[in-house]
Amino acid sequence: MEWKFPSTNNGQIKGVADSGIETFRGDGIKALTRETCQNSLDAKSEDAETVNVEIKSYYVDSMQIPGYIAYKCMLEKSLRYWNGNSEKATIFLKEAIKNIEQNKTVILQISDTNTCGLSEPYKVGFGSWNTLTKIDGGATKSGDTQGSFGIGKNAPYTCSAYRMVFYRTLNQAGERAAQGMSRLLSFQVDEEEFTTGIGYFGNSNTNGPVEFIPQLEQLSVRDAVGTDIFVYGLNVVNTSDIKTAVYIEILDNFLMSIYRNLLLLKFGKDEISSKTLEQYINKYKSKVKDSYSTWLALTQPEAEEYKLEFHKLGYLKLKLLVDHSKKLNKKVLVTRVCLKISMLWSL
Repeated sequence: MEWKFPSTNNGQIKGVADSGIETFRGDGIKALTRETCQNSLDAKSEDAETVNVEIKSYYVDSMQIPGYIAYKCMLEKSLRYWNGNSEKATIFLKEAIKNIEQNKTVILQISDTNTCGLSEPYKVGFGSWNTLTKIDGGATKSGDTQGSFGIGKNAPYTCSAYRMVFYRTLNQAGERAAQGMSRLLSFQVDEEEFTTGIGYFGNSNTNGPVEFIPQLEQLSVRDAVGTDIFVYGLNVVNTSDIKTAVYIEILDNFLMSIYRNLLLLKFGKDEISSKTLEQYINKYKSKVKDSYSTWLALTQPEAEEYKLEFHKLGYLKLKLLVDHSKKLNKKVLVTRVCLKISMLWSL
């Protein structure tokens, strides 16, 4: 196993301003939370009621980064090429090298269960593993179970100081796969050869995955079907800041999923579920004002509820709360669950 950055074969040179990564700049942890949780919900297994997402953080010796020496060497080669040619690239690469040379690195792991895992990791072409790791600009969704990987799959790289992410899965077919990816910059290998800027750690002959990567197994062992994302070199080191950003994003974007017991989030000893949702919505209500208003429309006994059959396909349900003393947001939230459409209106 080693890092391999394929050659451009005299093709396009990739700079530091990766459009997919730049989209999420300044919104890293929130985007990472939002995109990974949505993909986990998309990949829910048919026989599961609730998708479980767990977040963990680790401090490890930087020498435990898979392929550490080779990757650091590639950062240095990249700096030699871009130094003097691009100020933005030079600043990024100097900071990346400074970060990776620290004694400790921070890793954020996001894992799901009650999902399908990533399909066909060893097959060339389509399949959810290759959609995640190889297909760029061609988001696909295979039925209801394989998830969707569009531009949101770039969010984890925004959170890495040196743009390094590892993926691991155990899928429903019993296949295990693990692979590292880097969305770096093109750099010069020799006088005529440049890399594409995309690097892979795993099977160096195919730029594909391997069954196990020992450093990932030392962090945690996957014994249930699902998928893991490991963000190396996390550029937010204050765990309390990470937790706050994650919880706000979860409450803002997945309130109904948690309320309906479709999603459960664990972060360390904390758990946001349908049972604990009230505790967290009240704790963060000043930061998630729209979700707090929706929560009141969902739970207050004075909220009025109306139903309307919709062409024998299901029904529309409207809950309306009017309470001027609570300074509600005067907005409507529209959600869809199977053939039921719910509208929550707080005034």
